[in-house]
Order: sequence, then structure tokens, then C-alpha cells
Amino acid sequence: MGVDSYELFERFYEFVKESAGIEDVIREFGGSSIYIPSFKNTHRNEKILKMAEAGADIREIMREFSLSEGRVRAILREAKQKKLFDG
Repeated sequence: MGVDSYELFERFYEFVKESAGIEDVIREFGGSSIYIPSFKNTHRNEKILKMAEAGADIREIMREFSLSEGRVRAILREAKQKKLFDG
């Protein structure tokens, strides 16, 4: 499985923090499209995962965040896949 957008952003962020300068950043990431995730959605998804882990059902999560069933299921599926690969 490839690197997803958020993982690329994390790698970019860490590289920039530790980089000696702009030339290093360009050399490493030049030509890349870097997606910067939404603060709101990133934290919303973490809350959704915690609610599900605490036993909340899909409908409760849907109401809390005004999301469709399909979107809630997709968020939970993505989180489950990420856990499988992160260990």
C-alpha cells in the first residue's frame, strides 16, 4: 500500500522542521503535491473513532456529527486500516 496524503504531510512536516534550508526541502519534495489536512476533520475523525471504541452505535455518531452512515463507516474503515499498518 502506498503513502496516503496525511502520511506524506507528516513526513513533509518533520523534514521541514529538521531541514537545513529551503534547498533541502525542494530537493526532497520538489514537484510533489502536499495536501494539508483540515484541523476540524482530523480532530472530528479522532472523536468519531473514540466514540465507536467506547461502544457508540453508527446512528449516534451520525447524529452527533451530522454525517451520513456511509461517511461514518468510511471514517471508521480508514481508521481501522491505518491501525493495521501502524501496528
